[in-house]
Amino acid sequence: MISRAKLNRWTHSETANQEEARDTNRELRDDLEEGGLQGVSEGLEFATLLQGSYRNTTMVYNSGDVDILVIRTDTFHGDFSHVPDHAVSHAPDRNPQQMFEEHAEGVYRTLQAQYGTRNVERGEKAIEVDSDELPLGADVVPCLQYRRFWSRQPGNHMKGIVFWSPDGTKIINFPRRHRIMGTRYNEYTNGNYKPTIRIFKNFRNTLAENGAIEKENAASYFIECLLSNVETATIATDDIRDRVEGILDELEADAEEGFPDYTVQHGMQPLFGDETTQWDVEHARAFITEARRFYEED
Repeated sequence: MISRAKLNRWTHSETANQEEARDTNRELRDDLEEGGLQGVSEGLEFATLLQGSYRNTTMVYNSGDVDILVIRTDTFHGDFSHVPDHAVSHAPDRNPQQMFEEHAEGVYRTLQAQYGTRNVERGEKAIEVDSDELPLGADVVPCLQYRRFWSRQPGNHMKGIVFWSPDGTKIINFPRRHRIMGTRYNEYTNGNYKPTIRIFKNFRNTLAENGAIEKENAASYFIECLLSNVETATIATDDIRDRVEGILDELEADAEEGFPDYTVQHGMQPLFGDETTQWDVEHARAFITEARRFYEED
């Protein structure tokens, strides 16, 4: 059985890497401004936001590249399905996908000019930057502001982001709400939530190194969201062994039922499904099964 010492060691965050992540975000933002991104389209404005494990302080050793959003802030894409009358007065004049593609191309060309074409590659969801000029490698995601309007309070909306993949798939997320809910879960569990996420990310990394699972089949984001569905009382358990075993017990029971009603951490979307932003149920079951096996046999 895995030792308490290892479990406790795995709860720790990589604080040095977090500082490097913040520096990477600052330097990349400055370089985008210096490269004239704001001049790519007249009136274009943007902001950068550190995202992912580094932003949520759930990073572990070898967490990989820094996730950075480059959000176009002079426009937005809205969901008016609950308040169709508002679309007339609130919706942007131009096609949102066209504005996104313009923005993404501008970010891509500016990064190439700043760091060299060999160091910048456009991927499925992000622009990958690997340059010695930055403290850490970066996965840069150009996106627009997204607003979901509510019928009960006209004008009020939930803020998020939206971008489109090369095949035209629209991807919506709510990073600010994700971070807020992560902080709340950490408070509800007496500070155990984020350290416990790090334990399960270390499970994933070790299992991937041993060839038990494919790392991409258990993404860090999915692991965070998975644990947000576990009872807070289970995660609040003081004894680290009892906590991990209780979580595995609960996840195994829910896995048999297909993880009913599991949502992502911000609660706005289902965790499991067939979309590119959702986790495959069988991949999650395999992760939990192998995590149990490793926990008991290590």
